[in-house]
Amino acid sequence: MDTYASILLWVIPAFMVLMAIEILYGHFTNKQTYTFIDTISSLSSGMTNIL
Repeated sequence: MDTYASILLWVIPAFMVLMAIEILYGHFTNKQTYTFIDTISSLSSGMTNIL
């Protein structure tokens, strides 16, 4: 379980960077590329697994 938690500690920030890139892409192309509720769901799932 410790290995899984340590992997998530690296993956969550990477996920947030990719999410920011996707938001910027959507902003510049005037497309909605994600939904806020899906983002919260994914982040809370990862955070829960760390705890």
